[in-house]
Amino acid sequence: MERKFKEGPYRLVVWLTALPILALALFWRGDSAALVLIVGALLLVIVTHARPGGIRLANAWLPALLALVLTLTLKLDPQHFLLWLWAWAAVLALPQPLWLLALNAVLATLTYFNSRDAFSLEQGVLAGLLLATLGLLAIARSLSLQANWRSQHHYADRIPDAMLWSRYQLEHDLPEEIARCQREKTHGMLVLLRCKKVRPSSLARLLIDHSRGYESCYLLDRQVLAALLISRDVTEGRQRRDALKAMLPSASQARFVTLVPGLDLAGQLRALPRQSRPLIVLEESP
Repeated sequence: MERKFKEGPYRLVVWLTALPILALALFWRGDSAALVLIVGALLLVIVTHARPGGIRLANAWLPALLALVLTLTLKLDPQHFLLWLWAWAAVLALPQPLWLLALNAVLATLTYFNSRDAFSLEQGVLAGLLLATLGLLAIARSLSLQANWRSQHHYADRIPDAMLWSRYQLEHDLPEEIARCQREKTHGMLVLLRCKKVRPSSLARLLIDHSRGYESCYLLDRQVLAALLISRDVTEGRQRRDALKAMLPSASQARFVTLVPGLDLAGQLRALPRQSRPLIVLEESP
């Protein structure tokens, strides 16, 4: 699973995507299409910068937003944006829920028929066949990717409306995170939370609220949640740890462990229910 650990570069990529769309909208003579482009670019920036609170629809907002922009743009000005018709293949290839994948396939079909007047009969048939072929290949890729994730238990979906990965994924991510922190001189922390009398969903949303867009949270079993928090330096890491500690309910146990080579996840999980105090901080210099 590829992720970015620095907010600056992460947000820069979004701006580099949104700015050309805004520039196109400002110089476009059609009022309706320009408005759609402006709103779409702004939503792309807003949604990416916003930290969701309760509900996080994993892998859904990006294809939904792109599909909306494509549909409206091709509806309002199909002659000038005809090449954008082929962008549907990229949208359909993105990871997304099955209901959204089906909806986007329908929208792609409708936008093709809405744009068919721009083609001659022969060109329209050929374009339709090519678009259908690319669309089917894209759908197959999306379904294959999601089936692969489910078969390897990468994603834990036992808490509704929360983006939580499984223990399998944490075991895969942890050594990569440690190596990256060593290489980039950043500060990493493993957070383990155990619910005693509190519902896991409450702790899950608390953990998600205190993580950043490039960080992952995990549901390891019915009682234990985890997160990998990546900060610029030790000072920022301690500030984030203290902020999370202040919000934890009393009926919970927590361990905050610095990411260093040799960190034993299994050992930390065994120690969590046996610890003598509700909160344990294991801070080491990397």
